[in-house]
Amino acid sequence: MTDVTLQREKINQAIQILDELQLDCWLTFVRETGEQPDPALKLIFDQELTWHCAFILTRTGEKIAIVARYDDDLVKQGNLYDTVITYTDSFASVLVETLTRLNPSSIALNYSIDDVAADGLTHGMYLQLVEALKATPFPERFTSSSPLISRLRSRKTSQELVRMRQAIQETYGLFDLITRSLKAGVTEREISDLVHAEMASRSLGSAWSYDSCPGVKFGPNTLFGHGNTWKNRNRARIRG
Repeated sequence: MTDVTLQREKINQAIQILDELQLDCWLTFVRETGEQPDPALKLIFDQELTWHCAFILTRTGEKIAIVARYDDDLVKQGNLYDTVITYTDSFASVLVETLTRLNPSSIALNYSIDDVAADGLTHGMYLQLVEALKATPFPERFTSSSPLISRLRSRKTSQELVRMRQAIQETYGLFDLITRSLKAGVTEREISDLVHAEMASRSLGSAWSYDSCPGVKFGPNTLFGHGNTWKNRNRARIRG
């Protein structure tokens, strides 16, 4: 099982932020997350899901997951949500019943004009949500979760700080390795291969796309931005 300590911290933090922003609930609506992940989902549930799932956090502290059969055991094992409601045919009726009981005056959804980290709800899923709730007043109460997610991502929990410090120490070690290896005649490709080998030996992932992480740039003829000169014929070298 995945360590859920971080998700538990972020869920509790999100509930506090809901109260700060006077939002009644935050609804994260997903499906096939291995294919179409919501960037905010990993903060509150860091496992892949298949069927339509709705994760609801409320200002009063309720933690509700509406999930299909076969996804429900995975959610229950995480022990992050006090209430796990399982459906077999359609999520719609269960979602309507749950929201009717809660009767939130505001429902934060993961869409945003300018924050990609808060824009995980696809247009198709939004249309399905509106259709499921068409006989209710709730679509008129939708609002963007962007202010909530922005605060949630920027405020680091104790577990996040531990992980960040560990990552910083590993990065310092890689920088030291690079510094010791820099000399006239060394190519970008050689430095990149050196760092990748060290990352593999330490079982470290990359911060972004593996091929271009780290970005190694030597001299005025190198490629700028996210490309790597060594992928082309011109393999830049450090000149003495």
